[in-house]
Amino acid sequence: MLFHHYVHRVAWLMIPIDGVRNPWKSTYPAIALQNSSAATRSLYHAILAQAAFNLSNLHASDPDYSRESHEHGLRHYGIALRELRESLEMPAQNYNASVGAVITLAVIEGVYVAKKQRWRRHFDGASGIITQFMHDKPWTECSDAWVISQSLALSFEVGKTGSKTADGYSPLTGDLLGAVSGQEFFGYTIGAYSKVINSISAIRLLGEELSRGQISENLDTRAARVLKDLSDVTDDTAHIEVEEVDDDPNSPYCQTNRRSEQERREDRLYNLHFKIFRNAGLIYLYRTIFDAAPYVIGDFISAVLSDAMEFLDLQGGSISIWPVFIAAVEACKEEDRAMVQRWIEFSCKLGIQNRLVARKIIQHVWEARDAEALSHGRDPSEVVIDWRDVQEQLGFDILLL
Repeated sequence: MLFHHYVHRVAWLMIPIDGVRNPWKSTYPAIALQNSSAATRSLYHAILAQAAFNLSNLHASDPDYSRESHEHGLRHYGIALRELRESLEMPAQNYNASVGAVITLAVIEGVYVAKKQRWRRHFDGASGIITQFMHDKPWTECSDAWVISQSLALSFEVGKTGSKTADGYSPLTGDLLGAVSGQEFFGYTIGAYSKVINSISAIRLLGEELSRGQISENLDTRAARVLKDLSDVTDDTAHIEVEEVDDDPNSPYCQTNRRSEQERREDRLYNLHFKIFRNAGLIYLYRTIFDAAPYVIGDFISAVLSDAMEFLDLQGGSISIWPVFIAAVEACKEEDRAMVQRWIEFSCKLGIQNRLVARKIIQHVWEARDAEALSHGRDPSEVVIDWRDVQEQLGFDILLL
């Protein structure tokens, strides 16, 4: 039952727009079912653990069922961790399964259970795996290895944006990101472009330099280059214009028109999510490098949230949390906050624990901003609040996946 729940429910939650290229419906389960090594067994039990924790979260209103599912999750998580440790003692074993297991365990701890900082340890372990395989470069050999490697690179970059700690060089950024981001579809599993993800990584590294007091002479040039890269990302902003469909089942045009309508809807969903990520990247740039107040980036905030609402209206699936959250914590206008509340209401029904954490952080950021604005006689949009400071005060360390 757990495996079935993973393939038919959890896999849908892992990607904004479901389809034949969803690796959590194909790549991960196929590798896990091989049962050929400690690494594949680790991935198998990690998958079952993720499914169990999702069921536990979904059925929180049924304490007995939720507790039982949580216990199943803990048991499979423990087995997955034990098998992974065994596999890492023999690095020549399956690269795909080892990295897939590490990603899944990190997602469990950072997203489905939301344990503070424990998920970061898995990325530390992944760095060691990548270092071991840098000579062989398995991500260049087959599509499965590339898909899993890009998932690792994406997860790491997104995870790092939530930390104020400047950790310096990591092979996951310095080596892996550059190696996998050249492929045409890089970023598709979180609904983003390669150029946007690389820009987010560049912004993060610039921000880390600033936090260390390393203000280089070419800072403005580098920031301008990132701004240009994000601004140059193009998209088709046309809404779906549904043609009149022939409902006559005997008509030769019926199925063709219906298929065309579905294709146009999917194109619109992809474009919407790309725009959501691009505009969130611009928000991240202005906040990280220039410490801009919300009024400076108000148009980007509204654009992200408006596109997210259209995405929900089109029943596109589970929107990636990172871009919407980055906009949500800066939202000040009443209409923007109303859109955030709608997204939160949808997201908190998915059985994903970090959505509940996101709601708490967003609400506390809003409260802190409004209180400071009131005490100083200013508009909330003029008040700068770093959401990472708020999450630290709350004792959280959210993984925005």
